[in-house]
Amino acid sequence: MVYVGSIPTAARFPNGSGSERETMDNERLTAIFQKWEGGDYNKWDAYGRAFAMMDAGDCTLLNIMDAAHRIGIPPGVVHMRRNEHLTWKRERKQRAV
Repeated sequence: MVYVGSIPTAARFPNGSGSERETMDNERLTAIFQKWEGGDYNKWDAYGRAFAMMDAGDCTLLNIMDAAHRIGIPPGVVHMRRNEHLTWKRERKQRAV
């Protein structure tokens, strides 16, 4: 098992590991945020796609923060958007019950 910091890679990426997969996912995240910057996506299109990747185990919040930072979005903003996303997701789930 490969360790990155204190978190095993297998725990960070339950659907697979390795630098090749991580590079591919980081490129997908970068493309998502570049589309937002270019006007192809709005804020919630970009965050929704990125957080869906995270929920599927394809990336981490740090990966999303890195991709967003490349277009000038501070990590704290990404963290705040994640919290909003989770709140809205919970509320939708509660309404569905």
